[in-house]
Amino acid sequence: MTEHKANEENLSLIDQENQEANFPYEMHRSRDSVGNVVMLCLCSMLIGTFLPYTLFGENPISRSPQLPSENETKEMVDNLQHTRTHNGPQIAWLMSFPNSGTSTYTLSLVSTVSNMTMASNYAWEHYDNDGISVPVFEKGPYWLSPNSPNRPSKTVLTKTHCGGYCHNCHVKKSIETPHSFLMHCAMAQGIVWSNKTQDFQAISHVYDTSEVDRAVHLIRDPLDNMVSRYHLGIHKVTKQNKTDLIERYTYTPEGFKNYCDDQSDVQDELTSIYVDQSVLELIKDIPCHMDLFRYVQWHNLAFIATEDFLKIPTHILHYEDYNRSFHDSMQSLLDFLELPNSGAIEPFESGKSYRDYYTPPQIEALHNATVKLASSITWSHLKRYFV
Repeated sequence: MTEHKANEENLSLIDQENQEANFPYEMHRSRDSVGNVVMLCLCSMLIGTFLPYTLFGENPISRSPQLPSENETKEMVDNLQHTRTHNGPQIAWLMSFPNSGTSTYTLSLVSTVSNMTMASNYAWEHYDNDGISVPVFEKGPYWLSPNSPNRPSKTVLTKTHCGGYCHNCHVKKSIETPHSFLMHCAMAQGIVWSNKTQDFQAISHVYDTSEVDRAVHLIRDPLDNMVSRYHLGIHKVTKQNKTDLIERYTYTPEGFKNYCDDQSDVQDELTSIYVDQSVLELIKDIPCHMDLFRYVQWHNLAFIATEDFLKIPTHILHYEDYNRSFHDSMQSLLDFLELPNSGAIEPFESGKSYRDYYTPPQIEALHNATVKLASSITWSHLKRYFV
């Protein structure tokens, strides 16, 4: 087969942009350029929708009577959970809300230190020499270094953003049931060559959650995470060479405010149908407050997926842990994954803190809103950011 390799710049952009889109189900691409294929894949993802959710735990989020029932989404996921049928390594999900700052780094660190390749639900990030994704199991996920002979025998760390994280989309595309969220955690997107069409083809499968026996849950300061998402928006504007927006959306608190003001139509869609009126009053003056809703919802649902549904051991890793105690954090992670330490270290470069993007009253409102939106277990891991 002729060799086809993806452009690294495209892959870097895709890794960031996959955070904004729903999942592709099937599409075809020209074999001439895997990099361009990936961009087409993103376009198709924008038309998908996430399934909405009802309230869980003590969160003041109400249910819309127009949304599908919990039983309908539960049935879809229950049908996926079987007795494990594969031999080989089991999956350890690396679960992160997009732009948490360490998912790609953590995968690279674990791969480097253990001298073994890991995996991802997003095959467009990595291909073999022919531009084809190589699955760990029949339906995914996909090896990060498909041609590497060094594959773990027990646990393969696997990147997933799950669902409910779309950026600047309608609120209905942001909300999830616990069951639909779990389904998206197990959704793998691959690239195959079709002899029938003589094209590359994007495929999506939901793999069996019985393959998942543990999880690593990444958490970043919500204020920093929200601004980092804004920086992703700037990155897109710059790539598209939109001069007027480049001048308006700068890497400053003022640019952040401009960006959030321009998304006011999206922010205003978060109504009392979805969130208690008292929460709406708290967050109405918070820049890009829909992202706070997405962020807290995502972490609530991640804990439900691992603690209540799968009942698997979970290792909590805060972004700041790498700064405070890098070697202890790294070794603790390797011990949890039961992977060896070869002694090689991937240097960690900390990102900035963006608290100066918010006024003191906005931070106080963020604090109070997060208390109301978060489940008890989520708040136990977030309260450190509001001390």
